Amino acid sequence: MIKIMLVCAKGMSVTLLMDIMQREAESQNMDCCIYAVNPQDVRAGYIEYNVDVILLGPQVAYMQKQLEKDVDHKIPVGVINIKDYGLMDGKHVLKEALKLVHND
Repeated sequence: MIKIMLVCAKGMSVTLLMDIMQREAESQNMDCCIYAVNPQDVRAGYIEYNVDVILLGPQVAYMQKQLEKDVDHKIPVGVINIKDYGLMDGKHVLKEALKLVHND
């Protein structure tokens, strides 16, 4: 199972993206579990869920470098493309998350 954590400032839009990504994963028979958290819950989230990848919403992209240090570069951390985020392109965001997990 691949565990993906999405981080967003308010959580509303990322929750919609999470649902779209989860449906896309299910349509492709992928064993994925996708979580959405706000910035204050990132540390507890990646520990609790034992995630494979962390994706930041564009509005919290500033967190990337610090978060990479916090996870000691053991969990890939990426920023969701602003266009994909705006269009709620869950299929492409899922694809990018899987690339990070598999170091493609």
